[in-house]
Amino acid sequence: MSFLVSGQNITGEEKIDNIAAFADVNVFRDRGDFPSFPENVNIKLVSVGANFLMILLEDGSVYSMGTNESGQLSVTLSTTDYSTFTSKQVLKVNFFNNNPVKLLACGAHYTLFASENNELYGCGSNDYKQLDVTISDNHINTPRKINYQKTENDIISHLACCFSYSIMITNNSEVRLSGQNWVYSSTYSRSDVLVDSRHVFKRVFHTFTQSKVKKICSGGFHFVILLENGQCYGAGDSSSCQFGVQGGSRFGNQLEGMMEVPLKDKIQDIGCGGDNSVYLSYTGEVYVCGVNTRGEFPVEESRVLNIVKASFSMPIKTICMGEDYSIIVTANGDVTLRGKNDKGQLGSLAYEVEQNSFNLKELFKTKIDVQNVGIAAGYYHTVFYKKNTKGIESHFFSISKRVESEQLHDLLIKVYMKSYE
Repeated sequence: MSFLVSGQNITGEEKIDNIAAFADVNVFRDRGDFPSFPENVNIKLVSVGANFLMILLEDGSVYSMGTNESGQLSVTLSTTDYSTFTSKQVLKVNFFNNNPVKLLACGAHYTLFASENNELYGCGSNDYKQLDVTISDNHINTPRKINYQKTENDIISHLACCFSYSIMITNNSEVRLSGQNWVYSSTYSRSDVLVDSRHVFKRVFHTFTQSKVKKICSGGFHFVILLENGQCYGAGDSSSCQFGVQGGSRFGNQLEGMMEVPLKDKIQDIGCGGDNSVYLSYTGEVYVCGVNTRGEFPVEESRVLNIVKASFSMPIKTICMGEDYSIIVTANGDVTLRGKNDKGQLGSLAYEVEQNSFNLKELFKTKIDVQNVGIAAGYYHTVFYKKNTKGIESHFFSISKRVESEQLHDLLIKVYMKSYE
């Protein structure tokens, strides 16, 4: 198996928890002729929204799964009530057939795409103008090009999506925002930065000069940027001490621009939950701050006001955050998920549990290189996948319950061509 999902069936009829019945998943066209499947294409990345997920392959092709009430799946369906989680279907996004995508990121109910030629596209919810303030529509059903006043040398290097605003980084240094005003800087007047009280991508909010951007992660209303030199910077809501600094929110004392996160160690990886943040140092130490009411972190405080060290099995290889839960993977493939499990996002059908542990070989039924496993999480879904799986039919399998592990269930998806009528 190569692609595993746990989490909520958005229709509410039943829950998908890496699951319990046997079924096929259909890939179907949204319009036009369905192209041939690529034979030797790896998974590049997976991004997860509140009720859907997007899959990007190395050849630039895009697939989606979930609900489409705001157009976030980038396809045309006959009804907005339709859920491909329920029907076990993965959709091919034909919009990008002749325009390969290199990056994508999911917000709660919307998606941003960056093409290989560094054009920006968006679809889904635009109610806070998180896609573009110049687009009057609150819902965009198919990807629409967003004008960020691209110059000849501009390169879109990173994308991230909060609930009501989005972040794009160009040239590994320039931070651009779009949507609700959770972030500001006094070096600009509000009229200079905002249009109709909303951020816009065409204006650079902040430029890093000391080092290139390595990674960006977003939470509900905050985000963290990791630089290649190991420094971290945060911006947005800090009312839950998401950066280890007390105070600050959009409705009170906002943080001033980009704030350096007060960390002594150099950081190699970062993660953002709904109202918390986690930092992995090069020495393998894990530092956390923010909300811990669901036991996301193994620390005593329910609200971690200052950055503290959390005790996990060592050495830690990968960290990832969902809305109210954390995922830690060690170098030997041991996985620990902690926090909220009301929708099975920890991979267990026992919804009352607050921690679930297993090894990656239980997922993939074989010895696995941890470096070859990708992890994505957001809101209520967790995804594990092998990055170097060959052939798109191998990316998704069939649903099957793992009877040998009471704690572990998985959604395995098999892909075959089928048109949607």
